[in-house]
Amino acid sequence: MTLFKQLEKNVSKGNARLFIALLLITSGIWMIIQLSKTYTTEASIKLRVKNIPIDKVLNKELMEVEHKVTASGFKLLWLNLKSNTLDVEMKAFKKINDIYKLENEKIRSILSEKYLVDGKHISFKEDEIVMNYSKREVKYVGIKPDINYTFATGYNSMDSIQVTPDSVKISGEKQKVDKIDHLDTESLQLKNIKDTLDQKVNLKTPGNKINVGKDKVKLFLPVQKFTEDEKVVPVEMINIPDSLEVNFFPKNVSINYLIPISKYNKIQVDQFKVQCDFSEKFTKQGIMIPELVERPGNIKNLSIKPYKIEYLIKK
Repeated sequence: MTLFKQLEKNVSKGNARLFIALLLITSGIWMIIQLSKTYTTEASIKLRVKNIPIDKVLNKELMEVEHKVTASGFKLLWLNLKSNTLDVEMKAFKKINDIYKLENEKIRSILSEKYLVDGKHISFKEDEIVMNYSKREVKYVGIKPDINYTFATGYNSMDSIQVTPDSVKISGEKQKVDKIDHLDTESLQLKNIKDTLDQKVNLKTPGNKINVGKDKVKLFLPVQKFTEDEKVVPVEMINIPDSLEVNFFPKNVSINYLIPISKYNKIQVDQFKVQCDFSEKFTKQGIMIPELVERPGNIKNLSIKPYKIEYLIKK
């Protein structure tokens, strides 16, 4: 490369850098001038009502306020980066008959403090914010657990699932509260349970217009080892007319059931009582249905075999 070409290359690089630098400086000065000017822009902010009286339900707790702000470009650019939701205490509203009102002067004061601009540079489309309210209805409703479960082989429970608490307090608009007669828990699927169930589960909320006293309840189900057992029990016939002599068979039935292992040796035959009521016989089929009228309280899943008793009337 000749000396002339080397100089030409260096001059070209220098001009390019100088041009870019001048462009950036010019653009910066132009932007500063533009941002220094005063502009009026439309804005929208959401007001969230806080600390609502326990006995009141507002028709809306989040309100949108459209307004205009006049300020320098610098300030407006900064304002756009700020949150567009503000909390407003309920006490800021004036109660007039059956409504609450938030006047523009109060909103202007709130926004002036937020934007750090003079209140006279803020204007509104509406004269005031109006909220309707209704009296809050309060009542207790029961809890319905939405749970599907299976026990592992050899395990079971004598109890149903206990829910604590079994009811919760809800409150809200009377029209909505009156439609709720219970709350469901979130769905829970459990398989092959071997241990006592003792856990918390969330409640399904009925909507943001209804307040619920608790968001969780406890589920409890005692689980223990079970075994199968069988007892042969005599059948007793009742309500046979004195004028008839009835023979029936079989004279005994087998009762099959599940029992906790800890109670296995405490079950005796005389704790069971099986009867056939002759007045409820099926004449055409010549049968009666045995009924278990007495049983111990710590067994479950009972079955009787045979499930029918045949009879003959002697003449």
